[in-house]
Amino acid sequence: MEDTLVATNAFATLTIQNLVHDNKVSDPDTTIPIALSKRQPPLDLVTPWLRPYLPLATLPEPPVRQPATLPPSLDLNLNVRLGKCLAVGRSGVIFELEIEPHAGYPADKTLPQLVAKVARPNRAASLAREAWFYDEMAVIQGSVIPLCYGWFDLQPRHDQSMPLLQSCIPPRRRWGASPEEEEPIGGWNATHLVLQELREDPNRLSVLIIERLGSHLYPGKNGLDSPPYEELCAILREVSDLGVGLIPEIRWENVMHKFPGTPSRPSFHHKVDHRFRLIDFEVAYKTNQATRRLYLAQIDDAERICMALDDGCYDSDDFDDGDSCDATDEDENTDHNHEDSLPSRSPDIYSQDRQ
Repeated sequence: MEDTLVATNAFATLTIQNLVHDNKVSDPDTTIPIALSKRQPPLDLVTPWLRPYLPLATLPEPPVRQPATLPPSLDLNLNVRLGKCLAVGRSGVIFELEIEPHAGYPADKTLPQLVAKVARPNRAASLAREAWFYDEMAVIQGSVIPLCYGWFDLQPRHDQSMPLLQSCIPPRRRWGASPEEEEPIGGWNATHLVLQELREDPNRLSVLIIERLGSHLYPGKNGLDSPPYEELCAILREVSDLGVGLIPEIRWENVMHKFPGTPSRPSFHHKVDHRFRLIDFEVAYKTNQATRRLYLAQIDDAERICMALDDGCYDSDDFDDGDSCDATDEDENTDHNHEDSLPSRSPDIYSQDRQ
C-alpha cells in the first residue's frame, strides 16, 4: 500500500487561495492567493533531554533518527482553498482542505485527504517544533502518526491580514502564547536561532499540511466496543523505540481514528496495521531514557485514558499533566524487542524479534 500514496516530499510550495486579505481593499470578503515555501526544520532545532548515563535507566545517546525512504522530490505546488474549521488547539487551527485540480505527481499515486494546521498568532515557533518531530518520526508516518506533507511559511506584508483565521479562534484565546508558554519550546539548552526568530515574529504565517484523520477516541463508535489498551500500548511502543516522549500529551483527544478509506502502512518496527494515530507534538521531547522505561511511563498514561473512557469520562482535565512513573530496573544489555523485557501488565504483542 505504501507505493500507492504520493510521497510526502512531493510538494515544494503551497498556494492558499482564501486565507489572506489585502487591507487596502474595502470588501472584507475579498482574499488574495498567497504562496508559501516549504521549510526544512534544522536537524538541531530541538535539543534532546539527556539524563545522566545510568546503565539501568538510560542510553549513552538518544536513538539516531531513521529517515524515511523517499523518491526524489517532484518540487510541485499544492494549490488549496481552506474549508471549514475542524478544530482549534493551543498552537493552531485545523482547516479542511479543498485541493485544486493539478497535474504533476504520477497518475498511479493517490493523494490522501489532507488538512492544514495554521499556526495561531505568536505560535509559529511551536509549529516549527512540531514539524521537527514529524521529521524525527518520519518512519512511522502513515502508521502511528499522520503523514506530513511539509511545513510551509511566509511573512505576510504589513497591509495583509487573516480574518478567516481570527474568526475561528475564540476571543479569550486570540492573544496567542505568553512568553512563559513559549520559553521552553526549544528543548533543554539555549533555544535554537530559528525558534528565537519565529518567537519574535508574531504575525508569521506558518502551516503544516498533514493527513486528515477520523474522529477522536470514543468507545462505542466506529466499531470500537471497549477501550483499546493493547493497541494504545502498541503505538506507544513504536514511538518509544525512536526515543520520543509524548508525556503530557497522551490524552484521549490526541488519539484519532484513521480516516475511512485512507490506505494504511504497516508500522516500521513491528509491522502492525494500526487503527489509530497520535497527534500534537509541540511539547514532545527527544530523550536518552532507556526504551523500556520510556515505554512504561507512556503506557501509564494510556492506562489512565482507557480507565477514564471506560467510566464515560472524556474531559482532559480529569488527567494528570503527565507525571511519569519510574520503571523497575533492568539489565543494561536487555534486548527490548523481546517479550521478557516488558512488564507483565503490558500486552503480549512484542514476543518476536524486530524484523
